[in-house]
Amino acid sequence: MASDKWTERVSACPCGKGRIVADIDSPDNPWSRPSRELRIECDDCEKQWVLSGESELVDRKTHEASSAVWHRLYEIEKELEPLASRALDEMFEKSPAPTFKAERQMLTEARLCFAGPIVYPRERKAGASVSELCEPLKNLPWIISRTTNPTLLAKLEPLAGEKANLEASRERLWKEMKRISLRSLPP
Repeated sequence: MASDKWTERVSACPCGKGRIVADIDSPDNPWSRPSRELRIECDDCEKQWVLSGESELVDRKTHEASSAVWHRLYEIEKELEPLASRALDEMFEKSPAPTFKAERQMLTEARLCFAGPIVYPRERKAGASVSELCEPLKNLPWIISRTTNPTLLAKLEPLAGEKANLEASRERLWKEMKRISLRSLPP
């Protein structure tokens, strides 16, 4: 199947020596949409900036640091999810609420449960665990403060601390990141 391919100038680059272009590939059929990929055609700007979506350039160093934080945060959350789920399930196995309605109310107030008042009791009666109906990572401090299993707590606390530090770093990097809107650059 054929397609038309071309390159369009989007704007000048920040230093003015090169340009930002869009490579467009338009399949020759009525059901496909053209693809558009932006790139920087300037060695100096390519070293300093990275394209973020279709609308802006961001500082490469801060972007790479932010990406590393996001990756580590993802890894931490993969480790935390089963631990927090287990802690939440153990909590309600050891001292269950009097009714599923009361259980859901407690979890909703803790910002952990987003299942509705009809779905939650129905799923619990069908055998779903508490953690299957909640998002345990939404309120780790609440779970940690109520966890009585010392082994589980010893694993949860350091990971939760690292997660909090990474989230603070992510926010700091996001605020510090230099950005240039492509619209602000000359054509």
